Amino acid sequence: MKRFFMIVLLIALAISGCTNQSAKLQDVDQSSSTSNYGSDELVNPNTVGNTIGNYANGGIAATQGNWIYFISNAGTKKIIGKIYKMRPDGTEITQVTTDDAFFIGVIGDWIYYRNEDDLAKIYKIRTNGTERTRLTDDYTGSLFVSGDWMYYSNIDDDSRIYKVRTDGTGREKISDDSAMGFIVDNDKIYYSNQNDDYAIYSISVDGNDRTLLSEDASDYLDVVDDWIYYNLLFGGQIIKMRTDGSERTVIVGEEASNLNISGDWIYYSHNDYENDPTIVKVKLDGSERTEIIQANLLFLNVVGDWIFFVNFDHDNQTFDIYKVKTDGSNLEIAK
Repeated sequence: MKRFFMIVLLIALAISGCTNQSAKLQDVDQSSSTSNYGSDELVNPNTVGNTIGNYANGGIAATQGNWIYFISNAGTKKIIGKIYKMRPDGTEITQVTTDDAFFIGVIGDWIYYRNEDDLAKIYKIRTNGTERTRLTDDYTGSLFVSGDWMYYSNIDDDSRIYKVRTDGTGREKISDDSAMGFIVDNDKIYYSNQNDDYAIYSISVDGNDRTLLSEDASDYLDVVDDWIYYNLLFGGQIIKMRTDGSERTVIVGEEASNLNISGDWIYYSHNDYENDPTIVKVKLDGSERTEIIQANLLFLNVVGDWIFFVNFDHDNQTFDIYKVKTDGSNLEIAK
């Protein structure tokens, strides 16, 4: 149910402008250091703007080369924020945009993002902050950039999936289904179909081969090799199945949300409704459960050995964007 809250809130904001000891949000490290990364020449530029799991979690952080790009609300306590970049060690923090943004992805010299200051239109800007360009006129939900194409759910058309080239041309509708969330893996799109009780479907990026894969009501999809991992929308278990819908297996039996896979680890938020929610990681087979930090999060992104997340303060109805190492150390406000 947390996803429903997120979507409603984001739309309102766009219109208006076995464990180790968990860390606490109060234990914030304000330390800094210097770095020297040498040349920024890209040897292997991204071909996909962000990881599947990060895009499924709002795209608040991405990486390319010797830079990490991330969203910071800079103390405004809003769920949205501007794009910054930093070195992997947390130094050389530089503001890139004056726009509030979500769903950031980086390919080559360009950052692609959903502009919250312009009714959730898709924009791009150079990684040095120049040549800011609007690419679409549609009110965008989710966004996923891969190769020369941007895929997005069009809220103006009941959240149906569209695609458009990264220069803003070639706009076309891919599916007549309304998608609560979707991801792209090579030539396939996987999505939770609102028109069929959030069952999991796949469709090719050219709009063909629409296929029902599972009747499970789902959320937070991710793909590793030929396996789809997902949260159950009701009950929150983490399930995996083959990309053809076979071999359904429960990986995490406890309540979980915000599924995000990075390397050999599954990261997620666990809430037992008796204690504070906790960011947890397990291996892809569900083993080695490790608690990282207590947080009431809305988004969970993993970049290198950093986790970026949005924490919701129920008492004050405010938001802070944090970063913390994947081992629970170096908790800081993302700024």
